Amino acid sequence: MSRMNEQEYRRAEGKLNAEYGVAIEEHFVDVRRPATSIRVLEIGKGEPLLLIHGSPNNAATWVPLAAQMPGRRCLLLERPGAGLSSAVERWGNHRTDSAAIVEAALDHFGIDRLDIAGSSFGGLYAYNFALTRPQRVRSLIQLGSPGGPAVLGIPAIFRFLSLPLPKPMVNKALRPDVAEARKMYAQIGHKESVENDAIPDVVFEWYSSLLCNTDTVEHLVREIGSIATTLGYRPTSRIEDDTLAGLNHPLLYLWGDRDTFAKPERADALAALSPNAQIEHFERFGHLPWYDDPALIAARMEEFLAARP
Repeated sequence: MSRMNEQEYRRAEGKLNAEYGVAIEEHFVDVRRPATSIRVLEIGKGEPLLLIHGSPNNAATWVPLAAQMPGRRCLLLERPGAGLSSAVERWGNHRTDSAAIVEAALDHFGIDRLDIAGSSFGGLYAYNFALTRPQRVRSLIQLGSPGGPAVLGIPAIFRFLSLPLPKPMVNKALRPDVAEARKMYAQIGHKESVENDAIPDVVFEWYSSLLCNTDTVEHLVREIGSIATTLGYRPTSRIEDDTLAGLNHPLLYLWGDRDTFAKPERADALAALSPNAQIEHFERFGHLPWYDDPALIAARMEEFLAARP
């Protein structure tokens, strides 16, 4: 049964946007194959940057970061089934399907080539697009541990959600109230920022509403089943070391040393695979590093984008 309450979710997202003082233009992009309609939030003017969120999450997670990049046109892609984007009913080859979704967004805006930033599961989308449509990508930025690379292994949450779980169990685990949302952020490495109130309460109100008032969780479970089993990534979704060795784009990894999905030494091993990759570690930052200091992360991204060929 759907839990969608669009009006209540939009109220929470509107409060988040107001907190960070951003004006948003909302777009819906039809994708032919896989058949879906995705939402893209547009913030700012200038050179475009496409940002692809992780899970369970949606496009609005980038609002604190986009607010710190006023001279850039931030396009926040909402992955299928997340937030207010339509779900993919049947995934095929996830690598080509996810790349087609990203390409549809670029075509909608008439953009031939641009920079892409990914986070967590969204990092897998960013890799897949760069690997299958390399001519359309100027550079890549991965914020926190991305999905896909064999060198990192598969996140435990992916193994868990690939199980045939009873719906009440999933609902209980991933239907947080505001206090539980705070705990979820603390558990992925943001404990200090949560305890110090560096992350505004409106963020946790929005996140609770996202998971309680949309069908994001149910659709995420379906998508994870297309890329993973309890044993690990499916072969068509796992990104092998030699594949990353052939990724020649300028690539920046921004990694919090408290990211619970991969330790800093694994991050260094990942960055060492690609010829034009660089990595920067941030002390006391978590899996979504822009939440710990959005101004600092935005500044580092701008430096990288300004310096890349």
